[in-house]
Amino acid sequence: MATLEGKDHVEKFDSLRGKRHAQQAKWFINTYYDRAPLNLGKNPDVLEEVFQSFLMMVEIDPKHSKGSSLDQWQSHRFLEKMGSTVTWTAFEDMFKTLDVEYNKKLSLTEYYLFKFGKEAGREDEIKKLVNASQAIVKGLEEAEENLAQAMDAHEKAKEELAKVIKLQLEIAAFKKRYDAITADFEKKISEATSMVKKNKYKSELGDHLSGARARRKKITELDPDKLNQLEIDMGAAVRKGKAAAKLVRKKFKAAKAQVEKIKEAGKSGAGLLWWLDRNLQEEEKYMSKKQFAKKKAKLAAKKKKLVEASKDAK
Repeated sequence: MATLEGKDHVEKFDSLRGKRHAQQAKWFINTYYDRAPLNLGKNPDVLEEVFQSFLMMVEIDPKHSKGSSLDQWQSHRFLEKMGSTVTWTAFEDMFKTLDVEYNKKLSLTEYYLFKFGKEAGREDEIKKLVNASQAIVKGLEEAEENLAQAMDAHEKAKEELAKVIKLQLEIAAFKKRYDAITADFEKKISEATSMVKKNKYKSELGDHLSGARARRKKITELDPDKLNQLEIDMGAAVRKGKAAAKLVRKKFKAAKAQVEKIKEAGKSGAGLLWWLDRNLQEEEKYMSKKQFAKKKAKLAAKKKKLVEASKDAK
C-alpha cells in the first residue's frame, strides 16, 4: 500500500498538495471512489467533474502537467473557467479555519475539498483523505509511466508545432520584405534613364541578394543568412515534432495494452484503473484524425490572423 509522507495530517496534507496535479487527482479519486461521502464510482457526473478540474488546472498552470498548484491570479482564472461561484475570499476564509498552513496557492486537493460539499471539506475528512492507503496494482505503475511519457511527448509535440507556426510566420514576413526590396531594385533598373544609374541599381541589387547590403547597413532582418537559419530551425522543429508524435503513439499503445491486461485479470484498485482509463480516453481523443484535422484548421486560422495583423502593421 502507498502512503503519504508525514508524521501527522498537516504534514501529509502538505505532502499531497505538493505533488503534481495528476498525482493529486488520482489520490482523491481513489480515496473516494467507493467511499462516503462522495462515492465517486457511483456518481459518474461528479467523477467527470473531478477529472475536468484536473484538465483545466493543467491547462492554466504554466508548468502544465509538471505543476502542483496555481498562484492567486491563475486561481481566479481557474475558478472562473470551472464556472465556480466560490470567491477567492470565501476559499481563503475556509482554509484559515483549518490546521493547515495557508500558502496563497491553490492546489487540486484544496479545490476538491472545497468544491465537493462541506462533508468532504471537514477536517476529519482531510485526515481521512491523507491517511488513506492507495492500492498498489501489479502492472499499473508501468502503465502509468507509459501514459505519463505519452502525455509529456504530446506536450512536446504541441510545443514544436507552435514553434513551426511561429517560424513559418517569420519566414513569410522575411520573404515579403526581402522580395519587395528586390522588386523595387528591378523596377529601378528597368526604368533607369542612363547606364550609370542602371549599373548602380544592378550593383545594389547584387549586394541585396548576397546579403552584403543588409550586413553593411546592419539590417539583420534582411540578411539571407537569417532566412537560412530560420529554415534550418523550422526543419529541426518539424523533425522533433514528428519524433514526439511517434513516441506518443508508441507509449499510448503500451499503456492501453497494459490497462486491458489489468482489467482482464480483475485486480483491485478500481479508482486507479478508472483514472488511467479516463486519461487514455482523453489522449486518444486528441490523437484521432477528426481532432487532429480540427486542431490543424484552428492553427491555420490563427496563422492567417497573425499574417493579416502583420500586414496591417506595415
